[in-house]
Amino acid sequence: MIFGGIAGLLIAVVYTLVTGKLKLTKDRVTYGMPARSAALLGLAPVMLLCAWAVRTGGIMNMPNGAVYFLGALVLSVIVIYAVAWPFGEPPRT
Repeated sequence: MIFGGIAGLLIAVVYTLVTGKLKLTKDRVTYGMPARSAALLGLAPVMLLCAWAVRTGGIMNMPNGAVYFLGALVLSVIVIYAVAWPFGEPPRT
């Protein structure tokens, strides 16, 4: 289930990088470089944890590995919203 969340995060980041549009809520969207920057910064905690898991011999050898990945996923979402929210605007039609 946690890996499904990470896969969803990766899909959202790739979509944001390609389109330059990050939908925060129904009435708030971030466009352009702020959206792309938020996506890349939000991906950093998960990528660092993946690198750490590979270095320690895989997630199966990590004590409480699932808890770490869940924490990285939550931290990623917080970073994305913290960076993108000030640049949010109503959706363009």
